[in-house]
Amino acid sequence: MKDKLIEMIKYDYNKAKVVFLPLIYLANSYYVKQRPSKYLSFLSTVFRLNWPGTFNFCVRKVRTNFLVGKENSLPKEVLEDFLSNIQNIERYKRFLDEPQAMMPSIITVIAPANASSKGVIIIAYSYYFLIFLKSFDFQEVAKKYHIVLEPSWNGLCEEAILAFAHLTSPVFVMAYEQRDYKFLQSINANIVPVKLSANWWINPKMFGANCTVERDIDVIMIAAWAKFKRHQEFFKALKKIKAKGNKLKVVLVGYPNDLEIEDIKRQAEEYGVLDWLEFHQWISPSEVSSLLSRSKVNVLWSRFEGLNRAIIEGMCCNTPCIVRSGFNFGMQYPYINENTGKYSSETSLSEDILNTINNYKLYEPRKFIEQNHNCFIAARILADTISQYDKDFERENLVTKTSELNGMQYICEQDEKRMKADYNYLTSLIKNKV
Repeated sequence: MKDKLIEMIKYDYNKAKVVFLPLIYLANSYYVKQRPSKYLSFLSTVFRLNWPGTFNFCVRKVRTNFLVGKENSLPKEVLEDFLSNIQNIERYKRFLDEPQAMMPSIITVIAPANASSKGVIIIAYSYYFLIFLKSFDFQEVAKKYHIVLEPSWNGLCEEAILAFAHLTSPVFVMAYEQRDYKFLQSINANIVPVKLSANWWINPKMFGANCTVERDIDVIMIAAWAKFKRHQEFFKALKKIKAKGNKLKVVLVGYPNDLEIEDIKRQAEEYGVLDWLEFHQWISPSEVSSLLSRSKVNVLWSRFEGLNRAIIEGMCCNTPCIVRSGFNFGMQYPYINENTGKYSSETSLSEDILNTINNYKLYEPRKFIEQNHNCFIAARILADTISQYDKDFERENLVTKTSELNGMQYICEQDEKRMKADYNYLTSLIKNKV
């Protein structure tokens, strides 16, 4: 009941929540007096609520309280406050101790720097952004490289993004959600939104090699063992299907998060569907591809997260998807359409699963991804955007990479060798390096 109440407060009946705006202003009068990191954490929560009036509220407060001068830059003392928060967090310790371990999978050079053109680095996963600023002489990095951020979560009114407003040169941030894109534009800082996300950087050639195999799996769900993935609501729909006398083969793929695999099994047992399920944990991309290629429908049932890669990987395997209506900020993604899958609701999920299983051959998601949404197109979009801000940028030097669960990979293995001098230079810019 607690989880359901939190969900309702965050996501449901949002238009009616305009009446709660006075409470936000009241809370703001308290948080504005706190240290900058705590205040921005409050604004981040407000921004992600997506209630009427919260967008303009957050834009105004960020511009008024965090950005100064003609360039709307973040003061040094505010940046230092942001960075002080990460020092004692256990999951950051390894990379604070060994910043070079972030290269090349987390900090990835996709264009080499030379005498006539800046290079390009991409930093993946939001919680590494501040580690980069803490560990590297980022001012020197910015002199030779364009910095691109690939967030792992939506709702970009947060310190991991705003910290880069301390730089004066453009910092490019993947912001596919319309609310995030507009927010980064509206604060009028050096941060440049790009209509991309992690799920653009998928190589269709890595998935779908076995598209012609028998589709002997009815439903697949690729999701961390986590509360926000909402396995129990998915199981509730399966229970309805079972009650009608159907029998399905369902595969779950995941890894530990704030829950363990045993927690998910207990949830399934409570809904009486454990006997339908086959579990896979920490499997390789090739194994994921094999399972997706055997599946008739791929379900994503969280309400808020980053831009999910698994549904795009499924489409590469020609597997249609079902996504919860209102996902994230409610943006209607062009890659979810009549040829690739559908949006569904809590009440219609069971029916939509059965309909998609019975008609999966009518969908052509792989064709859509090959033509409209993949890492090769993403590289062109990024190069186009950087070129608008840097006329000397040699876009032909930008190489393609993929985004995977444990970081980024080059499409061509030789590209990493080409960037060796760049990685050596970045290593030389690590602060307090022994």
